Parts: sequence; structure tokens; C-alpha cells
Amino acid sequence: MKVVSKISNISGLWNLKNMPFYLKSEFLSSFYKNHCNFKHLFIYNDTFRIYAQVFNLRIDKTSNYSKSKIFIYLLSLLKTDVLYLSNSFFTNRPSFFNINDKLNINEILSDYKCRTFMIVIPDTLMSNFSENSKKNFKRIEVEEDMVLSIHPKWINFDDYKNSLKTKYRKKIKLILNRSCDIIVKDLGLNEIKLHSKDIQKLFNQVVEKSRFRGPFFNTETLIDLFEKQIVKIFGYYLNDKIVAFSSEIHEDDCLYSYYVGFDKKLNNKYFLYGRILVETIKHSIDSRRSTIVFGRTANEYKSNFGAKPIKSYFYVRIRNNFLSYLFSPFLKYIKIPTWKQRNPFKNKN
Repeated sequence: MKVVSKISNISGLWNLKNMPFYLKSEFLSSFYKNHCNFKHLFIYNDTFRIYAQVFNLRIDKTSNYSKSKIFIYLLSLLKTDVLYLSNSFFTNRPSFFNINDKLNINEILSDYKCRTFMIVIPDTLMSNFSENSKKNFKRIEVEEDMVLSIHPKWINFDDYKNSLKTKYRKKIKLILNRSCDIIVKDLGLNEIKLHSKDIQKLFNQVVEKSRFRGPFFNTETLIDLFEKQIVKIFGYYLNDKIVAFSSEIHEDDCLYSYYVGFDKKLNNKYFLYGRILVETIKHSIDSRRSTIVFGRTANEYKSNFGAKPIKSYFYVRIRNNFLSYLFSPFLKYIKIPTWKQRNPFKNKN
């Protein structure tokens, strides 16, 4: 097994046959290029591949999950570098491929010499570790991925609307009425580059209140992904000024609703976020996708559109034995926010 942090060291060695796009070097290089403020790890042998990251824990965001002031204070005193065995910029799919034998966490740590305060492993990867490697990890529930199944009988957006109960059809109508002055454009490369600073600012407005966030996302990454024909980007204009954007990744029968951003003040008047969700559903139906993966934020709001949650868990281990003992009682305070699942459809889909 090898663990390297320079993408140049895996040139020509990383990609494998039948590897999903989100693990190929072409995809990962876009994040590597635009995020030099933390480490990117490429873990591999002759058969398997794992992409991981090492970044500093955002203490301000931890407070969204834990109400223990002592826990937050103690964390703030520490240099909390986290080894995250996944891609924090694409959490919808696992960042590993072709693991046939059980992994040994100590082998990974011995190859990666830098000390980290904490190790975080998604549930999708944890099952690939040996029983001995799983010791001292605590399971923590994180916000669910919200997914909407597209009914095969929905030929157009009207079919989707007609499948909703009256209350939820009225909500869609209100969104469209309030956003009637908004012009939606499928952006080309020149337009994306022209609005690159605005796109970052709009994204920053949204992520400020986000409960689920890893390291800071540089939206210049979207330009890279667009040039590689991986992502589509849409601009939302009011009086010729971009006031929101959305991005999508299409793969086989799935549409991934990727990063979005919008003017928070204008959202109150023009329902920009609701319009983004409406347009995403339209795009999925028009392109004959069977599933939309909406991501992990605004879960209750997304359930108004028919999205349903998929439970997710992380496994967390604090590496220092004393600190692990000290923090273990506080880990139980980490809880996801409660919310109410809406059921907008007339019949089960």
C-alpha cells in the first residue's frame, strides 16, 4: 500500500478500468488544483483506490451539532486536524474503489506520517476495515442525503405537479409566481468566467448557515469541472444581474444537485432557492433521469418537493488515548437537527 499527497506521483497510475468518474484523476485533480490549503491523500495498491483529505476542523460548524459548551470550548483549544477518508466536496458517493480485502487503519496511518487529532470514516467505507481496525471508533449520525425518485410516468413538469396534493401544488405555483422576473440561463464557459467572483460570493452567503460543511469550497473548481464536461452550471438573473446559480452533475440515470448559491436577501422576495429546486426537477424529468440526489442541507424544505432521506453515519476516532477518554462523554451530544418529513404526493411514488 502507498499513501501519497502529490497528484503528480499518481500520474498514469491511478485510474482503473470501470472506475466511477468521481474517483478518476481527472475529477480529483480539479479539487487538488483549487484547494492548496489542506492535504489530499491518494491511497492505493495494485487493486484498490481511496481518496482522502486532511483538513482543520471547523469549530464554528461543530456547534450546529453539539450544544455542549464545554465540548466546543475544549475543541477550540486544540489543533484539530482531521483525516477524512472521503471527498468532502462530493459526499454523495464513496471515495473508494475495488477493495477486495479488509483494510488495516494502522497501515494507512504508518504510511501517512503526519499526526492528526481525529480520524473520520464514512459508513460506506467502514465495512471494508478489519474488526481490529474498528476498535475505538464511535458511530455518529450525520444529516441525511435527500433523494427524489422520478416517476417514469412524469413526461414533463406538469405531470410532476399534477402528482402533488393541492397544498404542495400551490407552493410550486407560489414559487413560480414570486420568481417570474427571474431569467434562468444554461451558462457557457465565458459566462461562468465572467461571473466567477459573483458565484463565489453567492455560494458564501449560503454556506455561512450550513450545518454540514467540511473545508472551504473554492468555486473556481466548477470552471475546471465544466471544461471537463462533468458539471452543468445555471445562472439566475434579475434585471441582467446574476442573483443565484446552481450546478448539476449528470451520471447515467442520476442527477446530482451540486453546489448552489443565491442572494439571501433577494431569496425572501423571489424564492430563489425554491426556484432552483423546481428547475432541477425539470432538468431531471427532461433528461429522463430516474433519481435526483439533492444533498444534505434544508432537508425539511426539500421534502416538500417529495425528496426522502437516506440515513448516513460517520465513524470517529480521537487518536490520543487521553483525549479520547476526555471527549468520549461529549460525543453523545452530537445530534443532527430534528425535522418533519413532508409527504406531498397524492399516492405513494
